[in-house]
Amino acid sequence: IVRLLQNPELIRNEDLVRKFTSELHANEIVLLAYYIAAINIEEAYHGRRGMATEYAPFDGIVFTDTFTLGEDEGQFAETFPVNSVRVERQRGRDITVIMGNPPYSAGQKNAADDNPNVFYPHLTERIEKTYAEQSEAVSKRSLYDSYKLAIRWASDRIGDKGVIAFVTNGSFIDGNAESGLRACLADEFSHLYVFSLRGNQRTQGERSRQEGGKIFGSGSRTPVAIMVLVRDPARQGECQIHYKDIGDYLSREEKLRIIEESGSIAGISDWQRIAPDEHHDWINQRDLNYQAFMPLTIKSQEGTGTLPVVFPLSSLGIATGRDRWVYSFIKTNLLRRMQEMIAFYEERRQIVADGKASLEEATRNENPDRIKWNRELNLRLSRSYEICFQADMLRIGMYRPFVKQHLYFEAGFIQMTYQIPSMFPTLDTPNQVIGVTGRGATTPFSSLITDFTPDLELVSKAQWFSRWRYEAHDPDSLDAWVQSGDESLEHVPGYRRIDNITNWCLQQFRARYLDLQINKDDIWHYIYGLLHAPDYRERYRADLSKNLPRIPFAPDFGAFRDAGAQLAALHLGYETCPEYALQVEIGPGSNPYQLGIKAMQWGGTSKARDQSVLHVTPSVTLRGIPDAAHQYVVNGRTPLEWAVDRLLISTDKPSGIVNDPNAWFADDPAGLVAHLNRLVHVSVETTRIVDGLPPALAE
Repeated sequence: IVRLLQNPELIRNEDLVRKFTSELHANEIVLLAYYIAAINIEEAYHGRRGMATEYAPFDGIVFTDTFTLGEDEGQFAETFPVNSVRVERQRGRDITVIMGNPPYSAGQKNAADDNPNVFYPHLTERIEKTYAEQSEAVSKRSLYDSYKLAIRWASDRIGDKGVIAFVTNGSFIDGNAESGLRACLADEFSHLYVFSLRGNQRTQGERSRQEGGKIFGSGSRTPVAIMVLVRDPARQGECQIHYKDIGDYLSREEKLRIIEESGSIAGISDWQRIAPDEHHDWINQRDLNYQAFMPLTIKSQEGTGTLPVVFPLSSLGIATGRDRWVYSFIKTNLLRRMQEMIAFYEERRQIVADGKASLEEATRNENPDRIKWNRELNLRLSRSYEICFQADMLRIGMYRPFVKQHLYFEAGFIQMTYQIPSMFPTLDTPNQVIGVTGRGATTPFSSLITDFTPDLELVSKAQWFSRWRYEAHDPDSLDAWVQSGDESLEHVPGYRRIDNITNWCLQQFRARYLDLQINKDDIWHYIYGLLHAPDYRERYRADLSKNLPRIPFAPDFGAFRDAGAQLAALHLGYETCPEYALQVEIGPGSNPYQLGIKAMQWGGTSKARDQSVLHVTPSVTLRGIPDAAHQYVVNGRTPLEWAVDRLLISTDKPSGIVNDPNAWFADDPAGLVAHLNRLVHVSVETTRIVDGLPPALAE
C-alpha cells in the first residue's frame, strides 16, 4: 500500500484522497506490525500531499485475522470498538483487488505445541467443496495450508470480478494433492499468470543446485511463486494459463534482478501457454501410454493373490515421530534411553490414573530430556495403557540409504508403523523389500532394496513392496505353512510366510515371454532391474513423480532379471562386498579413525569441491575416488554423500541426546575406511550394471 501511495502512475493526484480515505484496506494480526504499518501508510500519504496538510489517520487498517472476516465472528469488539467499526465497514465494501504474501504455515509441528493453527469452519468447508473435491490425491491434508486458505478466501472475496496478486509457496504448481486447486483456479478465473521463482531447498544434490537461491534468503526453504489471478466476467471461453519458470542454477540476486527488470506481467515476453491435461497437471504432464503397464499395487484392494497387480501388500516406511529417541548408532544408549523414557511414561500414567494430574498437565513439554510426546503416546496415556520395556523390540533399522542404526520397534513409540509389521513382524522373520520414491517427495525417482525395517525417508515418502508377507499363525499347526516352493526356509514360530507376488502376475509374465520356467524370484529381480533402467526413468519421469511405478514388459526379460539380481546382491551386501582400492593417507593422531564433531569433508574448497578426495577424519584422507562413484544417486544423494551426511557425531538440542557413529565401528575402528571403500565399490558397480542395460521400452 505504501508503494501504491508513492506511485503517481498507479494513483493519480486527483484520486489520492479518495483512495486513502475509502478504497484502501489492510489487515494485520500482530499488534506491533499493525502500528508500524499504519504509521508507514500515513507517512507515505502525507509525504505525497505535503506535510502542510492536516494529519489524517489511516482508517482502512484493521487489527484482525483476515480469515475470520468470513466466519461471522467479531474480533476484539469490546476491547477495540473503533476496530470493530472498521471491520464492519470493510465487510460491507466491494473488494476487487487483493494483494499479499500469505503465511505458508502447514500446521502444528509438534503435539506439545501450545499454539496450534486456528480452525476456520466456513473457509475449511469451502476448501472441501472445491479444491479437495476436485483433487485426485488420497491425502488432501496439504490443501489446508495457510496460503491455500488465503487463495480460497481471496477468490471468494472479490466476487464476480477482480484481481488477486500473491507471492506464495510454489508447491501448488506441480503438487499431487494440488490438482484440485489447479482445476478450480482454471474454472474460476479468466487469466492465470504464474511466475515460478524456484528455490526449493527441501531437495538434495543436483536437484537442490538447480533450484537455485532462496528468494527470501535463509528464512525460506520452500519454492516461491508470484501469481496474478484475473476474473473478468466479460471474457468468454476457457481460462488462459500463462506460466514462466525463472530457470535453473540462478542465485537469489540473479532472480531478484530478473524480477526487477521484468517490472510487470507485460515485461515478461516469453510466457508459456499451458493446456492442462485430464489430471489438471500444468507442467510435467503424464504419458498416456504409462497407464497400460502393469500396476505394482492397488492400495484399496490389498489381500489376495489373484488381483491384477504385482504385489497385494505394500506399505510406507515407519514414521517414528521421534527419530532421535528410537534410533541410535549406540545400542547401550538406546536401551537405557528407552528404559528411562518408559519409566517416565509410567510415572506420568500413574499420576493421571490416581487423579493427581490432568492429561494436559502430565504431557506438558517440560521434560524434553526425558520423553517426547506425540498423539499416539498421549492417546495411550489417556487410556491408561501400560507400557513395559521389552528387550526383544530392539532390531536393526535401515534409516537412510546404506546407513543402518539400532531401532526400538515398539508400536507405542513409533508414530506410524503402517503395514511394516506384516513384512518384518519380528527380528527373526527374513524378508526383502523394494522401495520407490513416493508421492510428495522432492527428490527425483529412485529405488532401493533392503532386508531391514525401512524408515519413511530411507527413500523419500517411499512405498515398500515386500517379497513375502507374514500372518500370525498357530505354531502347532504346520499344515498351513506356505513354503511357495522354497524348502530352504525354516518355519518362524507364530507366523506363516505367504508369497507377495500374485499368481496373476506370474501368469502374465509367462504368457508374455512364452516361458513357463519364469518364477517369482525372477520377477522380483526383473522389477528391481527395470526400476533402474535409464530410458524408463527418463521417458516416464513425470508419471514416476506423481504415481507409483507401472511395469512394462521389456524386450529382453533375461537382461533385466540378471541385472536386477546383481543389483540386489550388491545393495543388500554393501557391508560385505569387495572394497574399492582407494588411496588411504593416515596422518598422526592417537585415534586416527575417530570421527570428529565436524562432518567428513570433500577436498578442494566450498566453491571448487574436489570429490576425488574425502577427508574422513583429521588424520585420515581418501584419494582417487572415481567419477563413477558420483553417478549412482539414491534418494537425492550418492552412497558416499549419505555417509558424509549421516556419519557424524550429533547432539539433539531439546533432549541432549548424543548419537555417535563411532560406536558402529567400535569393534574395528579401521572398518570405517573399509565401509567407505565398499560404498565406492557399490556405486561404481551399480553404474556399470545400469549403463549396460538394454532398452527397457519397445520401439
